[in-house]
Amino acid sequence: MPRQVVSSTDVRIVQRNNEDAARVIKDLETPQPEGSELEELPTRDSYTSRLLKYIPAEILALFLTLDTVMRSADQVSSALHWAIFIAGIPATVVYLHRVEKVRKRAQLVISAVAFAVWVFALPGPFGPLLWYRAYYASVLLPVYTFVTAVYEA
Repeated sequence: MPRQVVSSTDVRIVQRNNEDAARVIKDLETPQPEGSELEELPTRDSYTSRLLKYIPAEILALFLTLDTVMRSADQVSSALHWAIFIAGIPATVVYLHRVEKVRKRAQLVISAVAFAVWVFALPGPFGPLLWYRAYYASVLLPVYTFVTAVYEA
């Protein structure tokens, strides 16, 4: 499954391009050259598909692994914990853009923020902060996840 969200706008663009191409081919009244088939219409992603595509599971797995290693050490460096979290935000964007070929900026932003929200819920580096309360995360995580999946990037 490709990682980029397919919106209803994407489907309309492909459909319009196909109609334009078919019109040109018909106007030329020539046989269609090999390899110039019309693009297959993509299907719009469902709510569940968008939900799965917005959550950067690979980067979260990396963070969880590093978090577990750090917690098993005798001394947990708060600065290192924060550095890993902060590095995870651009790493999410770079990974999705370069490896998963996501080109939509809105989706990249949604996924980067999703990474931060999930780390906040773990509680990761936020745990030692005096103002941090687990119930903040228990409200923020499902609300953010629900609301963003409604949006078609």
